[in-house]
Amino acid sequence: MVSHLHIGVLAFPFGTHAAPLLALVRRLSASAPNTRFSFFNSSVSNSSLSNERVSDSYGDIRAYDVWDGTPEGFSGSHFEAVGLFLNASPDNFEKAIGEAEEETGMKICCLVTDAFLWFGGDLAAKRGIPWVPFWTAASCSLSVHVYTDEILNAVGSTG
Repeated sequence: MVSHLHIGVLAFPFGTHAAPLLALVRRLSASAPNTRFSFFNSSVSNSSLSNERVSDSYGDIRAYDVWDGTPEGFSGSHFEAVGLFLNASPDNFEKAIGEAEEETGMKICCLVTDAFLWFGGDLAAKRGIPWVPFWTAASCSLSVHVYTDEILNAVGSTG
């Protein structure tokens, strides 16, 4: 299958963030058969999703492992791992994006990212391409973030 578009998908590899993003990409891939999707995620998270789920039989999805920032033999806490990953970002994603572009011979023309990866907008702007942030959690949690000040005022918080 010849791909005409190359979409980069950046996942946050902790909790359940990557699975709903992959589910979206699978649906997009099924409806856009001439589009290549490069799914960037940590190797641990990609492994937990399993290659069968990432490599799609009816689409063009390729998983790429990004460095998670942890040193070899890391045995720290989950929270430390998240911090190390965020410290390694966005450079780890930029490196993997470059590898995907070289492998395919196609520049990425759009970034779809977990909305938690705030730097996705900067990466897209730097490349002059659209950025589509995807909120993986329920919409009610998004509303809590959007309306935090109003909620605090309504309950009379002094903090």
